Amino acid sequence: LFGLPELPAMDLPAKPFRDLSWFRRSDAPIFFGRGHQIRELYSAVTDHTAAPLVLFYGQSGVGKSSLLDAGLLPRLEQA
Repeated sequence: LFGLPELPAMDLPAKPFRDLSWFRRSDAPIFFGRGHQIRELYSAVTDHTAAPLVLFYGQSGVGKSSLLDAGLLPRLEQA
């Protein structure tokens, strides 16, 4: 996550374990382990010389929604 905008100030969620539910924006402070993927997506989305479309795909249940909702979008709000 080096070089990415910090997360906005927010309270920690009351229940840190999401079970089968995906991580949402409010869970961003406890979402971890995907720094490399967040960095790649952030760079692809914010680079004005990059392609205008990013294909983001993967098998069901691998964490695509969590990565977007808790990892990428809160950082894009800062930019």
